[in-house]
Amino acid sequence: MNATAIFLGLMGGMVVLLLTATGIGWSLRRRVSSESGQAVVANLNARVQAWWGMVAIFAIAFLLGQWATLVLFALVSFFALREFITLTPTRMGDHRALSVAFFGL
Repeated sequence: MNATAIFLGLMGGMVVLLLTATGIGWSLRRRVSSESGQAVVANLNARVQAWWGMVAIFAIAFLLGQWATLVLFALVSFFALREFITLTPTRMGDHRALSVAFFGL
C-alpha cells in the first residue's frame, strides 16, 4: 500500500465523518427550539465548517505536491509556536531567545 492510497483512505474517512457531522448539525438546527440550544448548535456547526476548511486546505496542499505540503506544515508549526509563546509568561531576559526562535528559522 503506497502513500497515495493511505492518504485517499484517510481523506475519504474524514469526508464521511464530516458529512455525518454536517447532517447531525443540520438536523439539530431544525429540531432545537430553545435560545441556548440554538447557540450550542450554531457553535457546533461553525466548528464543523472550520473542519471542512482545514480538510480542504490539507487536500489542496497534498494535490499540489510534496513542497506545498512541507510549506503548509512549516507555516502551521510556526503559527503554533507563536501562539504558544504568546500564551506563555515571559521575562525581559527571554526576548532575545524568543526573537531567535521566531526569526532565526
